[in-house]
Amino acid sequence: MQLKRILPFLFLTCCGLTSCSDDDKDGSSHWDCSFKGGVVTDVTDGDTIQIKVLCDSDEDCCYGSHVCDPCGSDGYCSIAQPVRFMGINTPEIPHGRPDDKNECLGQAALKRVKDLILDKEVELVFEDYAGCHEKYGRWLAYIVYDGQLIQETLLKEGLACLFWYSNERWKDLTLYYDRLVDAHQSAVDNELGIFSSDDEICEGLPRPNTSKCSLGDGDY
Repeated sequence: MQLKRILPFLFLTCCGLTSCSDDDKDGSSHWDCSFKGGVVTDVTDGDTIQIKVLCDSDEDCCYGSHVCDPCGSDGYCSIAQPVRFMGINTPEIPHGRPDDKNECLGQAALKRVKDLILDKEVELVFEDYAGCHEKYGRWLAYIVYDGQLIQETLLKEGLACLFWYSNERWKDLTLYYDRLVDAHQSAVDNELGIFSSDDEICEGLPRPNTSKCSLGDGDY
């Protein structure tokens, strides 16, 4: 599929697992997947970012909650929201919880995403078949910057593997399925990143469980 599918203002309106009825227009449960994008304010790990959404009014900043965030004078919603990268999984890094993992190349994936999009304005492309968000309440989207599909880049470099949330149904019909599969397989074939046989790249850290890297169904 061509990148022209993801140019500005061609974002998909999707309902998926959430309601998109006319009743949502009062802002009480607004979540219509029509956000154009926003600025990346933080990178949590290799597959999760925080983003402040572009807005024209407070109504644009109602993300399925009963309270709308203010739309700031800079044209962004005042509170950043978490966005989970659709279709990929990156190695885990610690976040201060006792059971957190610290896996091989997790910090490399984090750094790569920061280098690519931190403080940049990105496009969010939502998927008809997956809905707006995943089971933890984070948005679930493709991330595009300057024509570059970030998930594809991470897969090609072996910093992520292809994996699907259980609500990403009919995955073979999704927008970028073929491209992401090709990128994943290229890293496997060339033993890049997490698929490398060179133990030195891990610097003593445990490898991620690449058996979870699947072209089939999964649930994080």
